[in-house]
Amino acid sequence: MAGNGNSGRKRKPLHLKVIDGSASRAEFEAAQAASGQLPTEIPPCPSRLTGPARVEWFRITALLARLHLVTALDRNELAVYCQAWGDWCLAREKIAEAYAADQRCEGGYVDRLPSGYRQLGVWQQMAARAETTMRQSAAHFGFTPATRARVLENARQPGLFDPTPAGDAADYFTRG
Repeated sequence: MAGNGNSGRKRKPLHLKVIDGSASRAEFEAAQAASGQLPTEIPPCPSRLTGPARVEWFRITALLARLHLVTALDRNELAVYCQAWGDWCLAREKIAEAYAADQRCEGGYVDRLPSGYRQLGVWQQMAARAETTMRQSAAHFGFTPATRARVLENARQPGLFDPTPAGDAADYFTRG
């Protein structure tokens, strides 16, 4: 396979294509149709989330609602993120318990097999998988600094042909 949807350059925002004159009519019409966005709405918390996952749900949805970045359609992806957070918390708790009980300071991080070989501990593996899941889900909502810049930029895009105040352009060209 040559690549997937994540390979290559990121797509150029439509407002830049309009300025360049490279926007197609289909892209412009699709943007106008998509401008009727869903209202900001905090979806109900899934009943299967418990403990730290449930606490994270209420914390993160409140923040997303303040930024107008959450709708009712986001429930499943948010649930995946929050459950991964809960799994990560559980794994880290078990690692800390095993570490405190182990004299050699290997508990939780390293498991010794019956053959004598050592491997990465089960709780450490679970924590790593939860971190991967959290990062993937977090990218959809802009929880990382890099994705936050893209998500907020797209959320704040002005209308395509909003007139620029004349003072802004004049200030730009008169600065030294």
